[in-house]
Amino acid sequence: MISYPHRLRLRGPWEAQFPGQPAVRVAMPHLWQQSGTVQLRRRFGYPGTIDADERVWLVLQAIPGTRSVAVNGHRLLRMPEGESAVEVEVTPLLQQRNELLLEADIEPGPEPWGEAALEIRRTAFLRGLSVQRRGDILAVAGEIAGSASRPLEVYLLCDGRHAGYGTFPAGQPFELPIEGEPGGSLRVDLVDGAIIWYTVELVL
Repeated sequence: MISYPHRLRLRGPWEAQFPGQPAVRVAMPHLWQQSGTVQLRRRFGYPGTIDADERVWLVLQAIPGTRSVAVNGHRLLRMPEGESAVEVEVTPLLQQRNELLLEADIEPGPEPWGEAALEIRRTAFLRGLSVQRRGDILAVAGEIAGSASRPLEVYLLCDGRHAGYGTFPAGQPFELPIEGEPGGSLRVDLVDGAIIWYTVELVL
């Protein structure tokens, strides 16, 4: 069975430049030793062959202080204060050679910055999943973001055993009860035919 997403980590080299200082090369994740505003550049190629049902997303995780994100000169967003993670589709912006530019206000700290990556996803994926209690019943709630030409299947696997199944349209929230005795881990698969469109692991 084919499984998505395909993750391409943008570990390095990155060019980091503080005002009035020469650029230096760093790898991500990175533990900063100085404070100030930094510009980070990462060049990368086109991520293979992208089919009509695939999309490319930029995913930033645990990168606090980020002020803006741009790809090939197109500013994608300004990060809200306090946010440290973002995901945004970049498919129409990509060329054979690409440049990702981050601008961030950083402070030295005990934890390194997280990861930057490209994710190849199908046109729909799981977002914002959580486990909710409805009386005596536990259920997985979230959203099937994006679009699909027909309803998609959602499978629940609790510690490797079947724990739930349902079909839902894309672009809407969904809720699916967890069957049987809940265990320690829960896997949620979004499926269309023989292709897993997206997988999320939750801890119960």
